[in-house]
Amino acid sequence: MIVVAGNISVKPESLGAAIELCKWMTAETVVENGCIVYSFYESLNDPHILHVFEEWESIEDLGLHLAASHFVKFIAEIEPMLAVPPEVKVYEIESVRPL
Repeated sequence: MIVVAGNISVKPESLGAAIELCKWMTAETVVENGCIVYSFYESLNDPHILHVFEEWESIEDLGLHLAASHFVKFIAEIEPMLAVPPEVKVYEIESVRPL
């Protein structure tokens, strides 16, 4: 399993538009092959930070997502809204179990 997690800090004046863009991106992505979870969340500590959390069946599925036209559009549209560059990491998970 592949997990993608990170923070997207947006300009205060762009927060509403960024949230709508993230909702659109989620709807476009959850139907992709290999997508297990794809979510954005507003930070409880800073209202201008959106957290992203994704689970993918394979690194190949994530690669196809990163090349998808809706991802390319999302990046182009979110970039001018960013306060700082996003901090997003990819984790390769070998096993998963309940806590």
